Amino acid sequence: MTASRLFRSVRPVALAALALTAAGPLAAQTPARPSAPSQPAATAPGPESPAAAAAEPAPEVVAPARDDTAPPRTLMFTLRERLTIEAALREGGLIREDADDGDGTAMPAPPKPRLTQPLYLSGLLYRAPGEWTVWINGQALRPGDAGHLFSIADVDDRAVTLAVDWGETTRLVRLEPHQTFLPSHAAVVEGKAY
Repeated sequence: MTASRLFRSVRPVALAALALTAAGPLAAQTPARPSAPSQPAATAPGPESPAAAAAEPAPEVVAPARDDTAPPRTLMFTLRERLTIEAALREGGLIREDADDGDGTAMPAPPKPRLTQPLYLSGLLYRAPGEWTVWINGQALRPGDAGHLFSIADVDDRAVTLAVDWGETTRLVRLEPHQTFLPSHAAVVEGKAY
């Protein structure tokens, strides 16, 4: 196979893949059209001629399946920033406007709740990523579970990282088994401290 035939047979596939990547899922619904040869061939189409390569139908390019249930991976934000953004989206958006009581005066938005009770990590059972159980304040939590005013951001074989609602922000707290987070002092202490 000559280099020019190889280039011409690969080019429509590469261009179609590039168009799919640039246009997104809408391009996957539009069938790709093979381009017409730019110059007519002087010889009869044979297995090695450019006209035969252009006349071959281009292989169908299918966009990869997307899993919309998985959280997106990002290089743009740190774990703390991502958790703050997700918490803001759960609350209804990033901009919070004051409510109007009808007579033209605006009522200030109520302050967001803040964690007041200590969080005690009594146990951690870790098998693999996504297969773990932690016991916080006597309650067993598994992947996808959340407590009151906190959620589990990360778990490894030694510790748990919690995303604690802290007024208008979210604070990350790392606890190892038999440690307590005291929100009144914003400190982690050894043992059960309440």
